[in-house]
Amino acid sequence: MSSLDALFRPRGVAVLGASTKELSIGNRVVRNLRDSGFTGGIYPVHPSDAVICDLPAFASIEAIPGPVDLVNIALRADRVPEALEACGRAGVRAAIVHSAGFAETGEQGAALEARALATARRHGIRLVGPNAQGVMNGDPDVRLYASFTFTPLVAGPVTILAQSGGIAELLNLHLRRAGVGLRWYASPGNASDVDLTELLAAAADDEGTQVILLDLESVRDLAAFRDAAVRAARDKVLLVLKSGRTEAGARAVTSHTGALATGESVLDAILDRAGALRMPSVQAAVQAATAFAWQPLPRGRRIAVVCNAGGPGIVALDEACALGLEPAPLADATRAMLAASQSPYATVGTLVDLAATAGPDPFRAALGTLLAAPEVDGLVLSMVTPFFVDCDGVADAVAGMAKASDKPVIVNVMTDARWAGVVQRLQSAGVPVFEFPEEAARAMALMARLGGLRARPAIRPPEGLVDGDGLRTLFDRAAPGPDGWLSQLDAYGLLAAAGIASTPIVPIRRPEDLDLAARTLGFPLVLKADAPGLVHKSAARAVVLGIADAVSLAREAASLWARFPGAPLLAQREVSGGVEAILGVVVPAPGMPLVMAGLGGVTVESDRDVAFALAPLDAVAARRLIGSLRGRARFNGRGGGPPADLDALADAMVRLSLLAQALPEACEIDLNPVAVLPVGRGAPALDVRIRRTPG
Repeated sequence: MSSLDALFRPRGVAVLGASTKELSIGNRVVRNLRDSGFTGGIYPVHPSDAVICDLPAFASIEAIPGPVDLVNIALRADRVPEALEACGRAGVRAAIVHSAGFAETGEQGAALEARALATARRHGIRLVGPNAQGVMNGDPDVRLYASFTFTPLVAGPVTILAQSGGIAELLNLHLRRAGVGLRWYASPGNASDVDLTELLAAAADDEGTQVILLDLESVRDLAAFRDAAVRAARDKVLLVLKSGRTEAGARAVTSHTGALATGESVLDAILDRAGALRMPSVQAAVQAATAFAWQPLPRGRRIAVVCNAGGPGIVALDEACALGLEPAPLADATRAMLAASQSPYATVGTLVDLAATAGPDPFRAALGTLLAAPEVDGLVLSMVTPFFVDCDGVADAVAGMAKASDKPVIVNVMTDARWAGVVQRLQSAGVPVFEFPEEAARAMALMARLGGLRARPAIRPPEGLVDGDGLRTLFDRAAPGPDGWLSQLDAYGLLAAAGIASTPIVPIRRPEDLDLAARTLGFPLVLKADAPGLVHKSAARAVVLGIADAVSLAREAASLWARFPGAPLLAQREVSGGVEAILGVVVPAPGMPLVMAGLGGVTVESDRDVAFALAPLDAVAARRLIGSLRGRARFNGRGGGPPADLDALADAMVRLSLLAQALPEACEIDLNPVAVLPVGRGAPALDVRIRRTPG
């Protein structure tokens, strides 16, 4: 038995702190274990009470006759280490500590938590908590309810893993109201030992889990979380809520890329690579889980919207189109079959309105025709329940058609308590039901989005594109400053070695070098100081543009040397035209470089039109990242200019991602701006900064 098997599939559960007081945690846990029908032994532990919740109680953990793999501890915080010591002597494999008063309360509590964890580890006990709500397993062979919450345990395909116990129970409560049951449930509280990453990895291997609802507040190990998320989303639907705005891998940053890389962008990049969906709210998460638990993914984005009241149907259609779905282009044969099966009051167009008088047979015929049509990928039904129609029969017809189809059917029912049976009949048949037409459309859009994520080709970075050994040699020769920043000359050398285009440069260390720059590069020129610690060269007056002749060049060089004594200068040929972009790399966790792309220039940090992706990239992934920018239309010649060379920009992104992988100590890289010139003219980097991890 593995340690997490002891947690989710225990042979016996003991409750330390069990009580006859009905409003106590110890009493509630015992009741939940009993009432859920737990298939193992239930052992309340109390020093004097002989019976608790109609079950025989035991004076100590050692007095229990049967095997105990899991213990729920609901004792005062200062008694927990002692209790864990007793559990260790009794051979317990896992413990859930419900008690509060640990690290969440300050230094003294943190010391107590460390003591409890040390005791558990000494005995090989896996610890959930402290300050934990508990776990559940809805598997009919187990039916474990080792938690103090109140929503009854109903078996189903959704696993809830939540940092917040309140969010976990909120998700569970509303899933049950939607008719969806649980597979696993875990809220680990302080997560001193078993954390959400380990639970996510375990759920990824659980055959009974189809959908994972994950609520995060923070992540201890980003690389481990990335690996768990990729595993989980490979075979399951992974839906992620992120509460709080904690910066992942927070540290001092002195680059545009570092300033723009928040914990949110890191999480988004991980989820995108995994093929998981970020949820904007608890309500959206419940609705999405309901749809994914019961319905197959659509093969495309073409949907039929059917209604028996025009207004709500139009609302559903509008919302679907706004979210990127497309009205299915119904073939003439499909339209003819619909018209033949419906009353004269029905209309068949972009919206299929069966009219309020439609009964079971018209619904059955319409859904059968549309779901069989090859041009339809999914169906959204918005229906009212008229008193003059056999609404239960309509529900049965819809349920039958949905069950017989391999395409998703999402339903919005507008009714009241008198027709509650309509909703129940649909839910019992595995048809997701929502109260508002927009909700049904959003659920279908999410399903189509996940279908698109899963249809993406695997990222295959080109082999041999970048000489990693050559880059390593150059990088090791470079002499970074005290803060880790390489000289610009060394940084440009690394770009050239990776095949990333930049404007030609001439280093200027003395006045005699100015003539060489003028002869080599011509005019107009750009002159910049290569001083350490400069992020905003324009604001620091460390760069001069538009130098038109030798006299101006000498004057500006003298001015820069006066402002930045001893700093070498770099001369570049000025590049005009094109769209300014920014590319970059930041490393929020060892071995996990993120590539950034965005609209660049001096306002990049205020505009924040950037996106991140995990390295490495290929050309398709790079173009997809560019396409996620709000201002992506600027690359397409918006305003009358020529289209920009996006192939060259994508190639630079791929090479940059491979450079970052080859040089894991390069913790920050900025290419800003990159001039994305018209098609065929390239995308040279006009400025570059590379930082080596100090030390």
